[in-house]
Order: sequence, then structure tokens, then C-alpha cells
Amino acid sequence: DSVFNALIAEYPLKGDKLYKAILIQGNWYYISIDYYAGLKSNLEKQMRSTSNIEFIPFLKNYKEKKNGKLVYSEGVYNDKLALANDCGLLDKNFLKFNKETMDKYDLKNSSKIEACDLLKYDDSSKTLTLVHNKVHENPSGISHLCTQVNICADLITNQDTKKEFIKFLNKESGYNIPTNISRDKVHIILGIIDKQKKIGEAFSILEMKALNDCFNNLKNAGILSMLELIPTHKK
Repeated sequence: DSVFNALIAEYPLKGDKLYKAILIQGNWYYISIDYYAGLKSNLEKQMRSTSNIEFIPFLKNYKEKKNGKLVYSEGVYNDKLALANDCGLLDKNFLKFNKETMDKYDLKNSSKIEACDLLKYDDSSKTLTLVHNKVHENPSGISHLCTQVNICADLITNQDTKKEFIKFLNKESGYNIPTNISRDKVHIILGIIDKQKKIGEAFSILEMKALNDCFNNLKNAGILSMLELIPTHKK
């Protein structure tokens, strides 16, 4: 029973062109095909068209040891991507704010905030690009990525935290990003490492909903955001 309650699955309904069935934690739901198509279409429009970051494939030898085992590593990929683009690497650099700010994001006071995995500041266009990468394994990973991105966007647009946040980025990256950078000059890319190249094949409806909500939040914040599906050669 506990295993069944942990399952998440999607099934097309035979002969039904209006709905698809979804199993979530032991409960069945019927989702409109039009709603599903809308989520998929919105994400396709978010696919990166231009950026000052040139993404590279995720190779099968991008591994590191964890608990005595070799596992595929986001960290190794980020190292390679930063080197290929000559940009700042921040995936191991964390910042903390005062208790009031941490409480706002429902974070423990001992928690640390990851600003981004990589960043690049273009001095000629005055554009700051923040990259958040995630190896796609399950819905909780996508949810965590979206939460991370939403916090980052809020920190860089909120006048109470913006200056401290930018100073942290400058200190850790060596860039000289102006602390009064306008939000229309901030770009955020969500890089998702997955063997699938199409939105409908890569994500469940729950993941598509989480990503859509994240991109809507960024749009409302006045930040240009993009989605990058990073191809894998793990097998």
C-alpha cells in the first residue's frame, strides 16, 4: 500500500481524446488533453533561442563518488560548462541572509541559498545571465529547481536583498555587476539534463505544471527566462 501511494504515472485513455488519467500518490485524476497541450505549448515557447551561454552535452564520464559509488554528476558538468564558456562557477558557493529573509522563503536559519550554478555578465550589453542546471531524475528534483530559481529571482528584484545578492555574485565570480542592474537586463536559464529532446517526452504533467508556474513567476518579475534541454550521452 505504501509503495502504491508513492507512485506517479500517466496513462492515455483508450478511445478518449479529451482526457488522460494520472495516478498521484494513490489517487486517480482526469486531466483535460487541452490543458496538457497548453502546458506543453507554453514550455516549447520557453526553449532557449539565444544566449551568451553555449551549452555542451552531458557525457557518460561526468561522474563523481558519492557514498562509495560513482554517480552521474551535475557538479562535473557545471565545471566543464563554466570552462567552455569562461564564466563564473557558483554551484558550490552559498549565501545566507538574516532570519527574517530566511523565514520568508520557509528556510531554516541554518540553510544556505544557492544563487545559481553559473553566471556570465556581458559588459557590452550589460546583461547578466544566471544558469540553474539539474539532472532530471524525478518530479521532486524539478520542484527543487523551480523553488531555487524563484528564490534567486526574488532576491535579485527585491530592493531589500538585491544589493547584497549582487555583491555576493561579484565577490564569488570576479565580475563587476552594477548593484542597480535593471531586471530587464537579468536573464535566467533553466538547464535540464535529460536524454529526451522533446518536452512531451521529457516531463510529466506535474513537472510541466511546476515549470510553467516558475516561468510565469519570472515573467511577472520582469525577468527574461529560457529553458534548455541538455542532451545526455550517458548510455
